[in-house]
This record gives sequence, C-alpha cells and structure tokens, in this order.
Amino acid sequence: MDSGILPEYLLGEGQKNIQPSYSQLREIIIKHTNDELFEKKRYKWTGTTSLGSYLISAISSYYD
Repeated sequence: MDSGILPEYLLGEGQKNIQPSYSQLREIIIKHTNDELFEKKRYKWTGTTSLGSYLISAISSYYD
C-alpha cells in the first residue's frame, strides 16, 4: 500500500541535493541589504518586481 511517504533512503538523497542549493541561495540573500532585496525595479532582469519577491517565488517553487 502506498502511504505517500518517501522511503527513508530516497529522502536522504533529496536532502543531500537540497543542502548545496539552499546554501548557495542563502549566500546570495545575505550579500544584499533589505533595500537591495525589496526595492522594486532595482534590477532590470527582475522586471517590475523586487529581487526579494523574485527569490521568494523562485525558492518556494524550486522546493515545491
């Protein structure tokens, strides 16, 4: 019967893969001030949103 829970050995692999990317994202966030993170249109490539909003959206989608 499928309980919807990953076997422990697969969960361990997933955690190994998540840790490096989490650390990299955290480093990016720490290097910015709150103004740099949440000022809209500060960075051209984020369009009309702020870097912080972009990262929140990207990170939650990535880990989902």
